[in-house]
Amino acid sequence: MFSGVLPAGYDKEFYPTIFMKFDTTNYTPVNAMRLLGLDRMRRMRKASSAGWEGLISPHFITRVVQTLYQVGFIDALKDNASIDALNFAQQHQLNGPLLVGLCDALFERGLLTKDETRYSLDAKGKFLVETDLVKGWFDLVYGYESILNQMEPLLRNQVTYGRDIARDGRHVAVGSGLASMDFYFPIVSSFLQRGGFRKVLDIGCGDGTFLNYVCDRIPGVQGVGIDLSPAAVEAGNEQLAAKGLQDRIKLYVGNALDIGKLKRELEGVDAAATFFVLHELCDLKDNPRAVQFLSEFRRTLPGAPIHVCETIRPAPEELRRRPGMAIEYFLFHDLSLQKPIGREAWKKAFSDAGFESLKEDYIAFARSAIFTAR
Repeated sequence: MFSGVLPAGYDKEFYPTIFMKFDTTNYTPVNAMRLLGLDRMRRMRKASSAGWEGLISPHFITRVVQTLYQVGFIDALKDNASIDALNFAQQHQLNGPLLVGLCDALFERGLLTKDETRYSLDAKGKFLVETDLVKGWFDLVYGYESILNQMEPLLRNQVTYGRDIARDGRHVAVGSGLASMDFYFPIVSSFLQRGGFRKVLDIGCGDGTFLNYVCDRIPGVQGVGIDLSPAAVEAGNEQLAAKGLQDRIKLYVGNALDIGKLKRELEGVDAAATFFVLHELCDLKDNPRAVQFLSEFRRTLPGAPIHVCETIRPAPEELRRRPGMAIEYFLFHDLSLQKPIGREAWKKAFSDAGFESLKEDYIAFARSAIFTAR
């Protein structure tokens, strides 16, 4: 116990708290309301709910989850009951205290459980690893990260998309493939299986996820893919080599508009598919580049059906009445100067390209359609 006498040679200024009187007031909501007034407290509570909890917190948590996906921590949680963050950081040359801080944020938001520095998925966080869909969404968003960070310069015309900045083609391709895995891939794969097709072309194949999917499910089928992104094709070829599928699936870097130049590589193709790629050729008017591709496809592969999975852009008023992930999906496209079009515009594009048969499978709840043209 302190006797009140300082040791010889010490000054009071080095022990200020010893001589300080503490007085604490514990503010409750009622105390604060009396001081600030009921209306101000209500406004602050509304701002906290709508501003911080509704907007700012999800922004931060999204970035944390993206980061933990990218460094492999969430995938490790999928394969293990729990992970010691400090050990994981040491094994992967990461900043240990920062990794603990990121995990603590997810623990505090109810996505992880915590025991010292060991973490596991909480019931609320298990959705992160239960399907490929969620990981695909996070990859897709990550692919647009550089654009999101340049939104103000884009708006001020200080930078131009395609010249000064661009999305990450590899992450967009991988994310799009994973996001389609549990819904669009099974539908189109069933079309191909029922039709008895033996060699399938994927236009805008990304890393070849769809062709891998088809080859896993239809014995003997072969695949060919073309994509504009060298990074995506490189990622796909790495996966094919690892799975021993490099003789069954061939991926090429190429522009869909130049499909005729790949006629030799496409020999034997009897059906084709494309997933959310052709809207990149649209302009919301006459869509001449989309028509150009479809016409070139018919000339290059006459008689081969093409299954086109595409988004259908509703009016802003409809999205306000029935909001959903389509709002952010179309925002991505506005940022990267892409122009998804509506159902009637798609039908006109197929007609202008000379297709004689068109079947539409319209998926209203997903704001998309699968067109099969011959």
